[in-house]
Amino acid sequence: MKNLNGFIREAQQATAEYDGMFLLACDKYPDIDWRFAKALGFVESRLNPTAKSPIGATGIMQLTEPTYWDMEDTSVLSRDFEARAVDPETNIRVGCKYLNWCVERAKHMTKESHKQLDVALCMYNAGYGNVRRALDGMRFYEDKTGSTSRFQLIGALWLYNSRYRALLPYLERVNIAYTVFKTRRVAS
Repeated sequence: MKNLNGFIREAQQATAEYDGMFLLACDKYPDIDWRFAKALGFVESRLNPTAKSPIGATGIMQLTEPTYWDMEDTSVLSRDFEARAVDPETNIRVGCKYLNWCVERAKHMTKESHKQLDVALCMYNAGYGNVRRALDGMRFYEDKTGSTSRFQLIGALWLYNSRYRALLPYLERVNIAYTVFKTRRVAS
């Protein structure tokens, strides 16, 4: 990874402003550590609530409009995606709900619990359908132990569509940021 030290320094200096929102949003999802969700938000947007990607993903958790409405309560009064997606609390809550949705589906794709978060992150970034099609097409290359590696998962996605070659650095950045956030003392 290019400029690893700069990335780590940036993660160490990341704002704690949204920690309570991540903690509250992940409280109902026992498989998701709030610091992991924060690491995902950090990699996706550098915790910028007004961040917008070239494909229209918005907010801290970089949600697309279809994903947002799939995860959001459909009875909400305002159907204004732009206004709701830049609200940090809403974006974090919906992003954590989507991350949990990805984790639940990853459990059915691999029984190896230590790889489920990698699969879930791939789904979060590349889309569930793309990951499903790639893995169905490649049938999750297995080594002699019946195990799959992160490289094989990314390889299957990359063969499915070459734009997913950036997933390995993405997974590494999320895991590095998670390590940084786990080792940081929480202010009381």
